[in-house]
Amino acid sequence: MEKELKLFSGYRPMELVLPSLYSEIEGPALPKIVEELSRVNYLSHITIGLDRATRAEFDKAKNFFSKLNIPHTVIWNDGPKVKQLLSELEDSGLNLGEPGKGR
Repeated sequence: MEKELKLFSGYRPMELVLPSLYSEIEGPALPKIVEELSRVNYLSHITIGLDRATRAEFDKAKNFFSKLNIPHTVIWNDGPKVKQLLSELEDSGLNLGEPGKGR
């Protein structure tokens, strides 16, 4: 399957969206996932949606995900810019639900 993904990625760049809670960084699964993702050669970018994190935890998370050997972006879903955007969407009648990985 990896060979097929690599072949396909030559035609269509592939992005992974990885939802994450800050608490998962210290758990057993996410470090293993990051280790495995660092080995793949078919992803062009990873976007990590980080929930339930303070500013200090966001900074720690950016350091944690810096181990990825793939270009990536960490979006701080609890940060002021995202919170303002969500508030504006809600004011316009679009409610995205409760904070967390399922949003």
